[in-house]
Amino acid sequence: MMTPSQEFRLWARQAPNQQRVPAAIVGLALLGLLVWAFIPITSSGSDASATTSAQATPVAVSGTPPSPAPKPAKCTNPTGAVPGVTATQIRVGVIIVNITGLATNASLGVLPAAIQKAGFAAAIKSINADGGVNCRQLVPQYFNANPADQSNLQKTCLDIVQSGVFATIDAGAYAQFPIVNCFGQHKVPYFGGYLLANSQMAQFYPYLFELNSQDVVYHDMVAGLQQYGFFKAENGFTKLGYVYNDCHPEIHTEVVKWLADAGVPAAQTVGFDTGCTTAFTSAVALQQAILKFKRAGVTNLIATGIVGDIPTFTQLAEVQKFRPKWGLGDDSLITTSYGTHRPDPHNLDGAIVITSSRNGEERTPGVTPTAETQKCSTLIGQDVYKLPNAAGNLCDQMWMFDAAVTYAPTFDRASLAAGLKAARSVPFSYPQGPNDFVPGSKVTYGGQYWRTTQFHASCACYQLVSQTFHPTPR
Repeated sequence: MMTPSQEFRLWARQAPNQQRVPAAIVGLALLGLLVWAFIPITSSGSDASATTSAQATPVAVSGTPPSPAPKPAKCTNPTGAVPGVTATQIRVGVIIVNITGLATNASLGVLPAAIQKAGFAAAIKSINADGGVNCRQLVPQYFNANPADQSNLQKTCLDIVQSGVFATIDAGAYAQFPIVNCFGQHKVPYFGGYLLANSQMAQFYPYLFELNSQDVVYHDMVAGLQQYGFFKAENGFTKLGYVYNDCHPEIHTEVVKWLADAGVPAAQTVGFDTGCTTAFTSAVALQQAILKFKRAGVTNLIATGIVGDIPTFTQLAEVQKFRPKWGLGDDSLITTSYGTHRPDPHNLDGAIVITSSRNGEERTPGVTPTAETQKCSTLIGQDVYKLPNAAGNLCDQMWMFDAAVTYAPTFDRASLAAGLKAARSVPFSYPQGPNDFVPGSKVTYGGQYWRTTQFHASCACYQLVSQTFHPTPR
């Protein structure tokens, strides 16, 4: 059983873009440096070749994002009773992040609950004005959830189940908590605003939907870095450092395989396992990693699963004069880099970050917002480029749900994944990128295309290297 402070720190590490880093910043400020004395130092020193298990095969997609399928000419009716559905309405649960106790949304920089609710309400109003979903009006039932309290998350899930809504959309309270499985266990479709591991989504298929896949983010990281020339000797590459957590061991195993496929053998890698703690990796453990990499002559460095530790790692590395060439996947790294507790800009200068989102375009001169980005800004009433906390996700989640129901072959909870596949793609607002739900099976997430960004110390920001999106390769 975790203490309330451990629960809060776990959420601060695993929460989605719009909530994680502000919480992490204040959590560190509140807990102070003494927090490290209470976090067990995890085992380290694992070589990148140390694990062996079944590999996941990435789903190859079309070279360019497919156009959305034509909207079905007719609406469908349930063949029997379906929870939350009547002849004229679809009731949906909408989870609003509402932190209470020692901290609040305001003190942690989380999007105020009222703005979250207003954003969802605006998106739902727009959908209803356009005819609704499957010829029915969406009727939201709002639920507050406190991510600092695991018992509250469990209770909220059960309350939603008992309410009889058709599905639920989460502003981010459940993030990557295992407790999100509660929705899958009760077969209530869950549309999250972050990313989950493929193994988790597959286990509870077809009920867990996300904007991105953790596996795909890191697969595309390796593929994108290879294409950029990150692993080439002529670009200064000699040895690769790989720091990772093992909360999802299969992801580490996949990355090792993908590195080998990219021409980086185990002999050229030095791994460091931070373990799977209930909070941030200890500063002592991160210092051990830096020392190990320095002694091994590491020139290039990648990381998976430690996005909340990147600020501390880069600050410690800079003090120790360890300046590797960074190559990273955008597992919310870009958004979280703009908080108060930022990565050291000199240590991260020149870092190549492969992103499946539109992050970086908002700070790149000459980029024009997409039609969907402009639409979302109009709905919310503010420019989503200028709003913090990935506010555009509120639009994207509702549009994803709309498509899943509209194109579903039958009107029931178990058919929404098939509905996404039939929809082919859903045009998203910033910060999400293009998607392709057609290939493969059990695809309940977006993010099938990637592009390259680079961090510049001069502006302490990420900008696009190219505006072109590339498909996830096989």
